[in-house]
Parts: sequence; C-alpha cells; structure tokens
Amino acid sequence: MKILPIWSGVADLGEGCLWHPIQNFLYWIDILHKDLYCYQPKTNKVERWAMPDHISCISPLKNKGHLIATVGNAIVKIELPSGKLTKLQTAIDSNLKQRINDGKCDASGRLWFGTITSDNQIYNGGLYCFDGKNIVKKQSHLSVSNGLGWSPDNKTFYHTDSTQRTIYSYDFDQASGDISHQREFFSTAHIDAKAQPDGLTIDSEGNLWIAMWDGWSLLQVSPEGSLIKKIDMPVQRPTCVTFGGEDLSILYVTSASKDFGEAQRLSGAMAGAVFAIETNVKGMKAYCFG
Repeated sequence: MKILPIWSGVADLGEGCLWHPIQNFLYWIDILHKDLYCYQPKTNKVERWAMPDHISCISPLKNKGHLIATVGNAIVKIELPSGKLTKLQTAIDSNLKQRINDGKCDASGRLWFGTITSDNQIYNGGLYCFDGKNIVKKQSHLSVSNGLGWSPDNKTFYHTDSTQRTIYSYDFDQASGDISHQREFFSTAHIDAKAQPDGLTIDSEGNLWIAMWDGWSLLQVSPEGSLIKKIDMPVQRPTCVTFGGEDLSILYVTSASKDFGEAQRLSGAMAGAVFAIETNVKGMKAYCFG
C-alpha cells in the first residue's frame, strides 16, 4: 500500500479525522493545540480554526455543512467557514477532572463520546450518548475511552478501552440506542505489548481498521475478530483513521508527536502528519447529527 502525507505539519495530538459526507472535505483536530483543520483534496488547501479550548471529537450536522463537536466540557455547533461556536449542552461536569476524548454519531443521529481522566486516576472514564436533548451515561469505570463505531447492519457497537488494549463489542439497538451483552472482541496485547489501540473505523464489509498508538502500525480486523493484516506506518503514534475520497476507498490517518523530545521529533520527522492510503475496500459514510 502506498502511504502519502497530505499534510506535513506537526500535530501534538492529531485526532478525530472525519470525511464530511456533504462537503467531501477531510476534517481533523489537534486536541492539545486546540485546532480544527480542513483539507480540500481538489485544491490541496488546508484551513485551520483556533478553538477556545480542547476540541476532542467532531461529526457532521444533518443537511448542513457545519459540525457538531466537543470543545472543553461542552457540546457545540461549529458554523463553517466562519468557525462560529454555539453551545448546545454541557457535556460533563468540569469538577470531574476528565476530558472528552473520541466520539462520533450513530445512524439515528445521536452523538456518542467517551472521557478519560486528567488526574491519572484510572477507571474513572465514561461513555455517553447525546440525542439532542439529553445526555445518557452508557458505561462507567473506563480507563481511556477511545475508538468506536458500528457494524454495517447497525446491530453491533464497538468501543475501545485503550489502556486495557481491548476493543469490546456489544449488541446495539438502533431505535433506543441501548447497548448490551458486552464481550471482548479483540485484544492487541498479543500483537504488541507496548502499543495501545486508539481510533478506529469500519469498512463496508464490516472490517475494523485500528490505529495503534506507539505501535508504528494500523490493524485490519475481520468482523469475527481475526487479524487480517498489519500495515506499517512511518510514524510511531498513528491515532485515528477514516475512509474518504469520492468512492470512500482512501484511508486517512492522523498521528501525534505528543511527549516527543526534540531528538525524537527529528528522528520521527513525520510524527504529527496526516496520511492518505489507497485501499481496495470502501468505507461507510459518516453519520450526521440530528
């Protein structure tokens, strides 16, 4: 597979990559630098918007070219191209010493997002769902809530707990948004004891594509939980993946340079960049909020 950088900047914590199904643009974020980026493939133009706080997950808004996002402890609407923010709801109590991490919308237009602790207390993270009016806590006692997604038939929900090096699967009721029957779907511990699973996306055949933090790689895993392939990456910390392009066959990958000293930054000169990988599979369109 040919791996090409489409943005050679140095994100501290690149994450949240999203192929916008209405605009056909690629969005991603740098959580720690509080930046939102947009890449327009036809012109190779990259735009940046500075956010007032950590931006941690983004999804498209239904029938509009805008975004719903989590910024700080709030759920907000981001109007584009102005970058204007409108608060929709407080997502988490600021006294919880947590920050929002990964998230995306389900097929019914609800926003799912997870949290991680900011005070090094493990198992205090949670998984939440916002339907436009109410926020429901779906899970507690998580260490690092991370990559999530749904099977093509919307009957299975997948969710990553990075520190546990495990992706879990659940039965999913699309009408109610209920998840049940948690089970271990795939553990990465036997592949790389030092790496952790980060963001994930799911292709039209139901395969999971998983970014491996500190693993220099991506994993493709079948719906049955078997490793199909490991893709070597030119960066130590790939963070998030999504399918995009006109036919959704290009796999976009964000990465991080977080905690790297100057020597590491120089030796891993592409750390923090965004990459495009041509594949022979197709992804699924991102679901919109609302």
